[in-house]
Amino acid sequence: SQYFHELTGIAVDPQGNILVTDWGGKVGLAQVIRVDRATGKETLLSSNAMAVNAASELFAYPQGIIANAAGEIFVADPLAYGAHGGGIIGVNPINGRESEVSSNAMPVNSASQYFHAASQMAFNPAGNLLVADWCQWSSTCGSVIEVNLQTGKQTDVSANSLAVNATSEYFSEPVALAVNESGTIIEVQEAGLGGPCEHGCGGLVSVDPATGKETELSANSMPANASSELFVQPFDVTVYGYTPSLNLGVHGGGGHSGQLP
Repeated sequence: SQYFHELTGIAVDPQGNILVTDWGGKVGLAQVIRVDRATGKETLLSSNAMAVNAASELFAYPQGIIANAAGEIFVADPLAYGAHGGGIIGVNPINGRESEVSSNAMPVNSASQYFHAASQMAFNPAGNLLVADWCQWSSTCGSVIEVNLQTGKQTDVSANSLAVNATSEYFSEPVALAVNESGTIIEVQEAGLGGPCEHGCGGLVSVDPATGKETELSANSMPANASSELFVQPFDVTVYGYTPSLNLGVHGGGGHSGQLP
């Protein structure tokens, strides 16, 4: 059961097992693997090659993975669904079946095609999915997108283009996010926040979930870090002691109800 190739995301299911996405080293060879944390045993949970996915080979380059208290698994894939900016794939934890959860190609998003490159995810207190949408070296894209897991509808929560951020355009390469107990979003910027790095070093930006206002939370360029400029290219973030995905139960914000196909 030597399934590991190139791991890209990690989560924990309600039983305490570790879930990882592995892109396989080549687009289309990706897998979701379950790891028994007590023994280290790897079990293949889902891949395009499985018979159950013969008509739904959705994995291309999966990145983030997350599970809720019902055991439902969601994968962010920036190359899924062809040239449509990637999206969110649901994975049935019993049979490994992949299903479309949200993409720009869905009719419900005909006027809200916000995905450029869906990267990492977190749940908000309402039970909807928040997605860090990556964009390289540009202040014109990159955002936090909310996905209603029942309908797949995307809502732009925060972006530099919002009027509220006219003087606080901190998004450059948003790659991951987390949510604290008050619902504040903390997003990792891989670059763009000043310092000696080629495209500006990375750091942390907080986002008001109600208004989308971006605030610089931590960066090498801040006076407080004059003698501790530790950020180079941060890639992920978590809030210690708080795991919304496992505290929510089955989604209250219009999410799935343990019935992924």
